[in-house]
Amino acid sequence: MIKMLYLLSIITFSLCQDIPFIESIEPAFGGLGSTIIINGSNFSSNDEDNTVFFGGLKANILNATENELMVTVPYGAYYT
Repeated sequence: MIKMLYLLSIITFSLCQDIPFIESIEPAFGGLGSTIIINGSNFSSNDEDNTVFFGGLKANILNATENELMVTVPYGAYYT
């Protein structure tokens, strides 16, 4: 299995909300297509209101709450 370090580039947010804060990303290492949990605060509970990038590639958001985002690492993402 190819291991990679997850680098979270951007989480976009509405100007009406507080700035998102990331407390942790689990797991810290994994392969392409892996499911990642981003824990923090001030996320939107609406999946479409959150955007997560790994490098320049947009991740698929599986579930979103105000304190957690569950995403998959997109194919083509890499860490050098």
